[in-house]
Amino acid sequence: MNFPYGSSHQDEVLQDIAKKAQSKTVLLLCAEMDYHRCHRVEVAEKLQELTHQPINHLQ
Repeated sequence: MNFPYGSSHQDEVLQDIAKKAQSKTVLLLCAEMDYHRCHRVEVAEKLQELTHQPINHLQ
């Protein structure tokens, strides 16, 4: 799923991903080489709050 940061659909999309993450592995992808500089960290942290699932950063 792809949506602009701050989109009005952001919460809805995050809830949908969180629901899927309860039974499946979720992978967030981005072209940024350093995950510390990427928006996916914020998305992953929000998903972790919603699901209480661990985050594993692949390097």
